[in-house]
Amino acid sequence: YNSGQFEMTMQVLELLFDSPFRLFSHLGSFYERHGLFQRKHTRIGRCSILLDFVKEYDREHLQLYQETLTFDLYYREHMKSRPDFAYDAALFKKETRRLCPKGRNLHAEPFFYEFSGLLEKKQKGYPKKKKEWSFYIFSYEKRNRLTGQATVSQADRKEEKG
Repeated sequence: YNSGQFEMTMQVLELLFDSPFRLFSHLGSFYERHGLFQRKHTRIGRCSILLDFVKEYDREHLQLYQETLTFDLYYREHMKSRPDFAYDAALFKKETRRLCPKGRNLHAEPFFYEFSGLLEKKQKGYPKKKKEWSFYIFSYEKRNRLTGQATVSQADRKEEKG
């Protein structure tokens, strides 16, 4: 939480408990039960731990957490390899190339959930799931100087004409 690496995910996790203290108390107990305090963890490893925690406490919203974690990863850095819980990049490769033609300092990622409320920190309840995915574009050229996070914008998916 303090590092800001899981900003979107933490906002959703906080909905599970009546206070942040309870959330961190349950998360601490989870770490203890699974012997996770004794190891160092990579960012992807911490994502896996959070997903395991979610499977125990909020399995119903697992896809949402997979998306928030994917968002958090790309929000923070231009990942060289995709997390295994993210959508298969081959499914949207053509759209990604259209949205990010120069590619190096940009990344486009599809999401079924609407994250604008989380980005603005005005979300009340769980984000809404849409019928179609839409893309968020992460720009790494103009990062937030304080947090290091990418600039994010939303682009609607264009339907393929065939």
